[in-house]
Amino acid sequence: MSKSRRRRPHRRADPAQPPPPRRRRIVGLDLGSRRIGVAVTDAEGGFIAQRHVIHRRDLDRDRSEIASILDAYGGATILVGLPLSMDGSEGPQAKRTRLWADGLLGGRLETVVFRDERLTTVAAKEQMPTEAVDAAAADVLVRDYLNDRTAE
Repeated sequence: MSKSRRRRPHRRADPAQPPPPRRRRIVGLDLGSRRIGVAVTDAEGGFIAQRHVIHRRDLDRDRSEIASILDAYGGATILVGLPLSMDGSEGPQAKRTRLWADGLLGGRLETVVFRDERLTTVAAKEQMPTEAVDAAAADVLVRDYLNDRTAE
C-alpha cells in the first residue's frame, strides 16, 4: 500500500490532557483621530490576511464600518491599540482611546483586548507610505500580540 493510502491510527483523547484551545481570528484596531487602521488574521489566528483603513467621519458611520468588518469575521477577538505614555502609564490619549473603543464597540459580544501600542506607528512608517501607515500600525500591533502568544 502506498504511503498516501495509509491511514493513521485514530488517537483517543486523553481526558487528563484536553486538546489545546482552538485559535481564533484576531481583528486589530489602531484608532486614530482621522483614520482607523484594521488588520485581520486568518481563521486560525496565525498570520495577517487582510488590512483596511477606515477614514473617520462620525461615530455612527465609523461604528457601522467597523461592525461590517467584525460581522464578516464573526467571533473574532478584537485587539485595540492603547497609546500608553513612554513610562507605561495611561495618559489622556489612552483614556480617550478607551472611550472611543467603547463608543465604537459598545454592545458587541466579542472579546476586546487592549494592548500597548507604543511605537507601532513608528515601526509602521518604516514599512509603509503615509496613507497605509494606519493599517500597517494595526498589522504591527497584531503581529506583536501573536508573537507574545506563541512565546507563552
